[in-house]
Amino acid sequence: MIAYLLLRRRDATYHYPLASIKSEKAKAIMAKNKRKFKITDLSPLNPIKMGTDIKVVSSKNIDLGKLDPEQIREAFKKINKKAKQTRSKGVIVTQPHGDYSFICTTLNSGANKKNVLSFPEPSLARIYLRTANDNFHYARKYKNKLLNVDASNKEEQYDLALVFIKNFSVGCIMTIASLEAFMNSWIPIDIKFIQGEETKEKIGCEYLDFNTKVTELMPHILGKSFHTDLNSDYQHLSNCNSLRDHLIHPKAEHNENKTMYENLLKSALDLPMQDVSDAAFNFMNYYKPNYVIEYKEPETAAAVKTKPKSKTK
Repeated sequence: MIAYLLLRRRDATYHYPLASIKSEKAKAIMAKNKRKFKITDLSPLNPIKMGTDIKVVSSKNIDLGKLDPEQIREAFKKINKKAKQTRSKGVIVTQPHGDYSFICTTLNSGANKKNVLSFPEPSLARIYLRTANDNFHYARKYKNKLLNVDASNKEEQYDLALVFIKNFSVGCIMTIASLEAFMNSWIPIDIKFIQGEETKEKIGCEYLDFNTKVTELMPHILGKSFHTDLNSDYQHLSNCNSLRDHLIHPKAEHNENKTMYENLLKSALDLPMQDVSDAAFNFMNYYKPNYVIEYKEPETAAAVKTKPKSKTK
């Protein structure tokens, strides 16, 4: 017995054996679904090596472990005041970690003015990419469920579509946000970027559209072209950016069947999330090797003990 799938168009009806639907393309899609979204490492933004990246003119160490909370607050108030007064001379606050130190951001909130926070400045590009991948992971999971729900089960389709749209939207938007953060961090303070008859300085460059930054600004700054060398990756990112614009500024379509977002939702279902995610990873590492790396869970003592011992002859 051969099962048939009935496909209707306005002018004709076609019958296809279900067995023929498992084409090479379908197999390729299944293989892609087995690929995992990268869990990226969230290293701080600015590592510096004492004596190499910066010269220490003078230093003063404060052992915070011996101070109570009020004394710590007062110590940081003095540090912040000193740093602010001498900022024009290049004074910074750092946090040592292994062979490197990291430049710190120092904050306090109106919600708790007594508590001064000082920690290595996070990389927004890395955080946003991790957030995008986390959400793409769940978007793909619920997309696969949605596409396999029985056609008559409208309630389950609706419930799954809600979860897919929620996660997909965040994944798509945060992917582009991560790349914007990465590209803007490369723009020199004294840049003079000529675009046609106009010369743009730093602020003007930061507000260029995504595709112009990728195809013109980054090659101008760093002397090599991602969209030329890795064009298929660039196309994935360009498509993601276009969809991101529609997600942030959704336009009512007023389709013939009275739907408002049908084409937008179809574009979301058709975007190859894994390829987009990999392309974003490749983009950052193309310009700065190992800027984003996959996070590796630290091995526990129990895991080390259970590892099989290698046999030597």
